[in-house]
Amino acid sequence: MYTASPKQHGVGGDDEEILLRGRAPKGSWAPAVGFNGTEPLACDVWPGGSRSVSTTLPVAWYVADDGSSFNANKPTVTLGFPEAAMTTLTLGWWRFKIYIPADDEADPPRDSELLVDGRFKIYAGPGSRTARAVYHTYSDLTDECSWIDDLADEFKDQTAFQAAAEDARDWIDNAVYEASRYRTCWRGVPPTVAYGDALKADSIDFDAPGASQIVKASVYRTIWTILRRNPPSKIAADSIDAMKAEYADMAEKTLQSCRMHFVGDDAPPPINIAYVPFGRVSR
Repeated sequence: MYTASPKQHGVGGDDEEILLRGRAPKGSWAPAVGFNGTEPLACDVWPGGSRSVSTTLPVAWYVADDGSSFNANKPTVTLGFPEAAMTTLTLGWWRFKIYIPADDEADPPRDSELLVDGRFKIYAGPGSRTARAVYHTYSDLTDECSWIDDLADEFKDQTAFQAAAEDARDWIDNAVYEASRYRTCWRGVPPTVAYGDALKADSIDFDAPGASQIVKASVYRTIWTILRRNPPSKIAADSIDAMKAEYADMAEKTLQSCRMHFVGDDAPPPINIAYVPFGRVSR
């Protein structure tokens, strides 16, 4: 029912004010009504799609600095980005929703009500201002391989194996670039340029059908890189070689099944990766 502009945010500490809006007749927009500024609020953050919640952010009804009362004609919420919460998130795009939680004990009982459904982008975290957005989270890695946490701390950084994850992104982006060479021009722009610009803008739609395959391919490729660079000592060397071959194969087959969608006004059409010759170019 209500929407918010994407929040583009670098490091923790700032707040974002969001004016709630409801749909008026004939598709126009009008201020939301029916709030009194005492309803409890909650905000969940997750990578997108059906993936689980990664963290929560503080949210409250907006009150002006002068202490003026809640304005029912312009109901506004303040979303906080504390550093403690931001450091749990890797770089890139995140989905968030602000809602009034359900309460069966309220009088009368209250159902959950969605207020805002939006996205924000983390460009960098403290001490890591040049790090790039990647296509999976650290929890995606540990969901696949629990032994990731046991590896030497010096191989990890605050964004959790960022270098290996960036290599995986480069590999996926290169596959998109190779696939774009077989496409026709998009709005008069060469396909390699159109898709290259979309990748630079981090505009892959991770809420599109099948987008989880992109995440899986990124995870598999990252694990392959980790196994090459810093294999866990508790796993035998011959098992490491077998695991590397398995994850390399899984990464390629998974990415070949991907159909990538992009968001944005100038986003190019979806693209299939199926015919990219990985065996000759991916290692």
